[in-house]
Order: sequence, then structure tokens, then C-alpha cells
Amino acid sequence: MKAKTIIGMALVLSSLSMQNANAQFFKKLGKVAGALLDATTESSKTSNNSNSSSSDTKGYIPHIDFKVTSCEYWGDEVLLRFIVINTSTSDITFRPFWGEINDAYATDDNNNIHSISFNVGGEDGWGGELFKTLPAGVPVKGYIAIKKVSTSCRFIKSVRFGGIVEDGKNNQKFSYTIGSNAIKMPNNTNADNIFVSLPILQYNLNRVYRDKTGKNVIVDATVKNIGTDAFKLAASDGSGHAVYDSEGNSYKHTMTIGGKSIDNWDGVTLQPDIPMKALITIPNVPSNIHEFSIIKHRTVCGDNYYDIQIKNQKF
Repeated sequence: MKAKTIIGMALVLSSLSMQNANAQFFKKLGKVAGALLDATTESSKTSNNSNSSSSDTKGYIPHIDFKVTSCEYWGDEVLLRFIVINTSTSDITFRPFWGEINDAYATDDNNNIHSISFNVGGEDGWGGELFKTLPAGVPVKGYIAIKKVSTSCRFIKSVRFGGIVEDGKNNQKFSYTIGSNAIKMPNNTNADNIFVSLPILQYNLNRVYRDKTGKNVIVDATVKNIGTDAFKLAASDGSGHAVYDSEGNSYKHTMTIGGKSIDNWDGVTLQPDIPMKALITIPNVPSNIHEFSIIKHRTVCGDNYYDIQIKNQKF
């Protein structure tokens, strides 16, 4: 900006001084200033091309326009979604690296360090590397999975990775850092004390009550697949389940959706946009207990674990 101001002043002096004895000198100065202004503008275009949507992004990926589109909490991970576009005129191979050996990681707003992995165009890499061919000019979606992020985190401060771009002539190495992105938490329940870590599963609590025997507590809810494709919920290894009452007593529980148990490997398939009854049954609850500190059911969808969690629920 300072360079442009000085150059502009020189151009003004040039135009005002053409009539005096130093006209030839200022005329030459004007030409030099104009050429310098053109060079400065072109340099500015090049250096500002950080090819990402984050203002504090650092680095450059050859032949690739990289733009972050969202930052979402899924399970115990954060998915930093992006679109990449090959800006060259022919196919290239995008090879991002990750893992400790490649000094690739993410940091959150509590300064915790997290491992990462890549998915580009629906393909996962292996061994800390991914080979993905990108056609020229075609937008391709992908995401960086940031591992084991606490629900207390609100920002991913940075994501660092490197790699190679192969354009058929050269293998160009790069180092890239994505700047700060706010984490979008799931908005898929009807109460503030309920958290469901699978964003495409809507969970609406209807009521919590004792059954006719008076011994069992029923958590009655309606669930719905709010995604675009069917998915299955099935049994986890049981390690993530937790039910405690307000006095610290623990309980076993079972869960059904549409009258079928999801506590087995067969599970239950949820079709898009179809509401289904979901019941959690907690047996043998003493009559003097009227509140649960936590009710947490862990389920498997695909290859990942997800939690349905209810806190401080009276009944």
C-alpha cells in the first residue's frame, strides 16, 4: 500500500511538472513509476493467493484451490470439510501426508494436539498418505478427520499437514496450515440436557416414566434419520454405556428402535425422514429415586461410535 501511494504521488508530480524545465526528467520518472506500479500489483496478486477460505491460513498447495466449507462435530471427531479444485489444465495427483512422522496434526482452543486423517473424493488413505487423482477444473469434496475432540472445545485453532502434488512433470512438495475454524455442534435434539453425537440422527425426548410394575424406568423418545441415506445403528462393545442416578447408583439398560433391539450386531436400519419409537429401559430402579445424573447409550454406525446422552433427567 505504501509503495502504491509513493508511486501515485510520483505520477501526480509527473503530470504537474511537464511544463517546467525538468519536464523530460519527470516524464521519465512517470514511466518508471507506472512500470513499478504494474509489477507491484502483479506481485500482490501472487502473494495473496493462499488458496483457502481461512484468513490466517499459511502456505500454498501447487495447482490446487483449497477451501474449507465447514467444521462439524461427529462422534468424538471433528470433520473439517473442504473442496479442492485442480487449477491446472490436466490431471494431477494430490498426495496429502499426515501422522506424527510427517509432523501433521491439529490443535484446539485448549491447546490440545490431535491426530488427523484425510478423505478426498470418498477415498481414505492408509499409512499416513493418500493418492488422489484430481481432474482439471472439477470441484472435489473431502474432509480432514480430527481425532478425539472433547465436546468442551469450541474452535480448531489450526490444522497442519504437508504432501506432494504430481503434475506429470514434477513432484512438488508443499507445507500447509489451515487457520482457526469454529466447531459446529450437532443441533438434533429437543432439549438442552440431551446430546447426540451423530448429527444426522434426530432425537426428541417424549417422557421418562415408571412402567406399570413400578420397578422399571422407561425413556420414551422419537428418533429420525435426517440425512439423505439409510444407516444402521448396532451394538457397541458396551464400554461406552453409563447410567447413574442422583445418588451415585449404577444400572444396566437396554435400547430398542421400532420395537427391535439395537444391542446386537444386526441392529436397526433407519430410512431417511421416517420417525421411529426409541425406548431405553432401565430395570430395578428403587422407588425413592427420581432423577438420573446421566443416561448414556453408545451405538455403532458404520465404523464409528456415537453417543446418545441425557443428563440430570428427572422423572
